[in-house]
Amino acid sequence: MIQKISRERLPQYYAFFIIASLLPQILGFNGSMLDTVWKLVVVGSLVLFAQKNFINFTLYSFIYILISFIGQLSTVAFSEESISNVLMNIVFTTLMLIIFLNYPLQVKKIAVDDILKFYKIFVYFIAISCIYNMVIHPSRITSITSLNVYGSEDICSFFDNKNTFGVFLLFASLATVILKYYTKQKRWTLFLGLIIVNELMAACRTAIVISLALMIASILITKSGITIKRILITISVIIIFVFLLNNIDIFNKMFSNLFFSTDSMDTRNDYITLMKPLIRGGNAIIGYGNETSKQLAFQYTGNRYFHNTYLNIMIANGIIGFLLFVFVVFNSIKTSIKIGKYDKATMLLCILSCIVYLVYAYVESTILFNTPVVSMVATILVVSMPILFLKAVSPQNYEEKSIIDPMGDSL
Repeated sequence: MIQKISRERLPQYYAFFIIASLLPQILGFNGSMLDTVWKLVVVGSLVLFAQKNFINFTLYSFIYILISFIGQLSTVAFSEESISNVLMNIVFTTLMLIIFLNYPLQVKKIAVDDILKFYKIFVYFIAISCIYNMVIHPSRITSITSLNVYGSEDICSFFDNKNTFGVFLLFASLATVILKYYTKQKRWTLFLGLIIVNELMAACRTAIVISLALMIASILITKSGITIKRILITISVIIIFVFLLNNIDIFNKMFSNLFFSTDSMDTRNDYITLMKPLIRGGNAIIGYGNETSKQLAFQYTGNRYFHNTYLNIMIANGIIGFLLFVFVVFNSIKTSIKIGKYDKATMLLCILSCIVYLVYAYVESTILFNTPVVSMVATILVVSMPILFLKAVSPQNYEEKSIIDPMGDSL
């Protein structure tokens, strides 16, 4: 009698969880008390449907929570952070660790196809947002060569601002590259093109550059790693791109309009210069806390939003928080390298996910194991997916999956 193995649904639950968490942005009550209540409902639903052991803590997650708890609680004594805010942050951090770290570690049997469901649902959702964005801003398409970073319109589809839209577009670009490699379907290249058009419409410069780099990566990566043939093809593509910029007016004009000004990056660097003096004494070790750090950001820069993950962590959580951050990223890269024993391409794609996040983290604040939806997506891509991919490609899992399904699919 042939045994049928049930599919692991955690990745697709992640995708629906992200979409459901975005409803407050789409419907316009993001940041309100109702938003917080809704996110708790969504988290509770994921806990219910995932059917994992909610209290099964690993040593890794226990140490993280303990150190985070001590660091955040210390801010009550050294800054104006309230005990209620600290406790709420600890609760949410614990929930995020359980959902995005402990749950993947509990998965026993999973196939790559199960993991790809997350990427597919996510890309389809972002594609809908891209089409909607193009429908409500048709003039932005026709004037795409005259785009300016500081245009009068905030082109952001149904997201709350342009920066949020840019982060989601970037992560969707990464997802299309992963889907293109595994499925070998050309449609994902078309989706990537749609995403880049919307990045141009919104003038998200960092997202545009990284998405183009991801397009090149999709040419380079093969099952055996990176081959000489693929390198030569990539060099040819780059030469053609440089030729277009230097010889075709429309491309030269677009590039000049988007990248000539450095005001945006200068502003972000100014934030670092202005707030660096705050990293001193006891607060350099434990930080000022999340709410107090926002107040300080507004006091020193006129903006409560940091636009820099590393600066945000140092001000809010100090050296303790920064070391926890480094530990998480290091562990994800280490997990990705382990994948290389069984599948070099998957290893490269997981490491690429970490690199994309680390680069973008310099221009936007997207802290891992935090409650903003962009942070949740980043945590899934950087923390959860390498763990799931390692379980999917390891020989032990292949043996468990090497049963022929009655419907004719090889599991």
